[in-house]
Parts: sequence; structure tokens; C-alpha cells
Amino acid sequence: MFRESVFSFLLRLIQSLLQLEPVMTEPLKTVVILGASYGGIKSARDLAHKLPPGWRVLSIDRNEHMHHVYIFPRLSVLPGHEHKGYIPTTNIFQIPQSSTHRYLNATVTNLTTTHVTLSRPFPELGLESNTIAFDYCIYALGAKMPGVLNLWDCLPGGQPRRKSEVGYDGSKKEGMEWMKGTQAILDRPDVQKVLVVGGGALGVQFATDIRTVHPDIDVTLVHSREQLMPRFDEALHYEIIKVMEELGIIFIPSQRIDLTTVSSKIGRRIVKTIKGLEIETDFVMLCTGQTPNTSLLTSINPHLVNSNGRARVKRTMQLTTLPPAPFSDDVEETFVPIATDSCSVNSENRGVYDHMFVVGDAADAFCAIQAGHTAHYQTIVAAENILKLIERSETSSSTSERKAEPLTHYKPGLPSIKVTLGIKKAVYQSEGVVGTKNDGVEDLNAAIMWPTLGADPEGEGGMWQ
Repeated sequence: MFRESVFSFLLRLIQSLLQLEPVMTEPLKTVVILGASYGGIKSARDLAHKLPPGWRVLSIDRNEHMHHVYIFPRLSVLPGHEHKGYIPTTNIFQIPQSSTHRYLNATVTNLTTTHVTLSRPFPELGLESNTIAFDYCIYALGAKMPGVLNLWDCLPGGQPRRKSEVGYDGSKKEGMEWMKGTQAILDRPDVQKVLVVGGGALGVQFATDIRTVHPDIDVTLVHSREQLMPRFDEALHYEIIKVMEELGIIFIPSQRIDLTTVSSKIGRRIVKTIKGLEIETDFVMLCTGQTPNTSLLTSINPHLVNSNGRARVKRTMQLTTLPPAPFSDDVEETFVPIATDSCSVNSENRGVYDHMFVVGDAADAFCAIQAGHTAHYQTIVAAENILKLIERSETSSSTSERKAEPLTHYKPGLPSIKVTLGIKKAVYQSEGVVGTKNDGVEDLNAAIMWPTLGADPEGEGGMWQ
């Protein structure tokens, strides 16, 4: 009798357990970070460490590795270091692999105020659809590089790819081969004269590196203005001119190239300027024409992007259709709940885009220079403000009487830069001071950047990872 009653009890218990409905868990709330370069990697790491439970970060980039583009000009001229410019993203969040945060190697094909669509789904990560809903977005897609560094759209040397040609796949292996292609052009015996167009940092670096690595090649640098790098102090210009004269580089200021006379083919030809000046060359390197990657924002609302192609942002780095406001440390932002599916993407109402942030070269950020360190500091502001907005939204019902902490405002610093002038020499401007260095190394200390992504340049495989 006792055994039967126990058996009956256990049987009923098992039956009841089998009939229980599964426990439903709340879906994860999501912060998407579009772009994993100098700005995107910083916000991905910060948010992954600081978001409250129930939140995840999805870092999205079309490149398999992070592209350390500041050393790309050197790697495209001097052989043997190509692998050091592509940094693994496998530990980008620098937290245990079991976390809910993910790096997605895919291209963003569409963006709305609530969803991002990718070139492929990730079912192995539980993302069955290639369209992902988000609660907050950091737009860090930067700008399209000039052809000499545009792996996605151009062949080595900068010639645009034909539609029929196989494109770049975003891998480290193909990126290295692309750089070797530019090196091969400079090694050709029929390339004796190189014309570099554009007197920004990119043009200066290419011109001085080529002349240093290939002293037998005559290098001419043409710039549309009298001063090189006019966003910086005139003293920087004179330091660059001094080194270019030592290297024997011909500098032609205040001239614009007539692009109709530029051919993508390699071989002796005459290139003309708009004023009619004729320049003999074998190979032209166009180092101008950086274009902000903001077409995804324009498709949401054309008024989100200024005439210069960069996105309008508030001092909080939030996306807006409103013109920029004067900076004030005392101004507090009014909290507006994030957009929902019912929001009209063409709405001019304040707050529709307050959950979307733009940083780096894609942002028209109050005359800040376009640079990696600029994106770094802007993304700190964006990440801080997302955390504050989340805290407000999750505590507003219980502590509505408490004054919310004001959002952080971005204030550009003084223009700052370091430009290499060949292998050893460099010129810099920092805090208004211009100076020179003579301690350069071939790979530009590439390994210093690797730990930023949680990658060990001395680990297994070294910088070949």
C-alpha cells in the first residue's frame, strides 16, 4: 500500500512537471555598433563591461579583422609588415566568451530607426534573421578612403574595380595581397616618376615613404592650397617642406589636377593641372576625396545629413535633424523615450533619433578634425550617454521625482596629429605645440594597437593571427 501510494505520488509529480509550460525569459535588449574601427571598438568594449543585465552589444563590421589604417600607407610601400595592420576581433569585448555580446562580420545593407539589416544571418549565434531590432545604435561607419587605400572598391594603386571583377572579401589574407600589389607597382622598372595628388596627411606620408624606400623614384606632390595640412599650424607645414626638400620631393602648391588627364594605366604620360601646368609621370596616386559613409542615414531622412555629407549631431553625439546648438557646459538634455516602430522616419519631432548616435568621420561634430583619436573621444561620450539613458528609462517609474543626471557633451580638443616623413622622421602637433621626432621604426610600432582589441601580438601566431 505504502509503495503504491509513493509510486502514484511520483507518477503524478512527473506528469505535472511534464505539463508545465516553459519559463519565458525576457528577450535581450540590444545596442548595435555599426563599424569596428577606432571609434567602434572603444564603445563596444566599454558598453560590454558596463551595460546592466538583460542587455547585449552587437558589434558589426564588414571586415574580418580591424583595419589599422593609420599604418596602411607604410605597409603599402615597405614590404614585410603587411600582416601587422589587420588585428583579430575575436576578443574585441575582452570578456569571457560565454557572454551574450557578439561581433558580426557582415555588411550593413539597410538601416531604420528600429532595425538594422545585414548581408547575412547568424543562426549559429541564435540570429535566424538578417534583420535585427535594436534599442540603441552607435553609427561609426567612418568614411570611404581615397582609392590608394580603398580595398573594397579599388585595385592596388587606386584603380576602380570593374563590376565584373571579383571584389575584396574583407579577409586579412586578401588585404595583405592588396598591399603587396601596390608594392609591386612601385617595384616596376618602368615606374620612375610618381605623382602624389593631395597634401593632407595621406599624401605627405605616401610621398615621403616612397622617396625613402625607393630613392631612385622621382616624387612630385601637388596640393590645391599654398599650405600643406591647412587645419594645422603653419609651423607644421614648414617642417614637412624642410624634410621634403631634403628628400628631393618636388612640391607644387596651389594647383588642382585636371582629372580628365589622369589615367589609371601605368606608364609615361603627361598629367595637366587646371591652370595648364604639365607634369610628367608614370604612376598617379590620388590621395584626396575622402567621402563620409552616411548613405544609410540619408535613406532614413535626408535632413539627417549636412551638405558636406556628414551627419548632424547634438553635443551629446545623438543624431538629429536640428542645426547645431552653441556649446554650454550648463545645458541639460531633455530625455525623450526612444523611437518605436510607430515613429515616422520623416518626422521632424524632437527625440525621434535620440537613441541613435553618430561618431567619427561620419559625424559633423563641431569642426572636430577627422581622426582616429577624435572618434575615440566621441564614442566615449556616446557610450556614457547610452548608459545614462538606459538608467533613466529603467528607473523612471520608481524614481520619477529624482532629477536625471545630465547627458555628457562633446567638446572638440585642439587639432592634434603625428605624420611620418619617411622611416625615421615625423612631425607632430599637440596642444598647440609643433615638434619633430627622429625615432621612427619600419612598422610604426604596430603592436601597440593590438591589445586595444584584446589581441596579443606576441601570442600564438604573433601578428599573423
